[in-house]
Amino acid sequence: MKVSCFRYLKGTLDQYVESDYTLIYFHHGLTSENKPSLSWLRDAYREFDRK
Repeated sequence: MKVSCFRYLKGTLDQYVESDYTLIYFHHGLTSENKPSLSWLRDAYREFDRK
C-alpha cells in the first residue's frame, strides 16, 4: 500500500508542479505494524527529483 500511494503522489505532483514545493508527511495512530521504517522514508525522500 505504501508503495502504490507513494507512486501515485509522485506521479501526480510531477504532472502539475513546475515550481518548488514542500511535501509534509503526517501519520496518526502509528503502531509497529503500520509505521514506515526510517529507511523507507529516506528512500522516498531521495525519489523526489530536484527540478
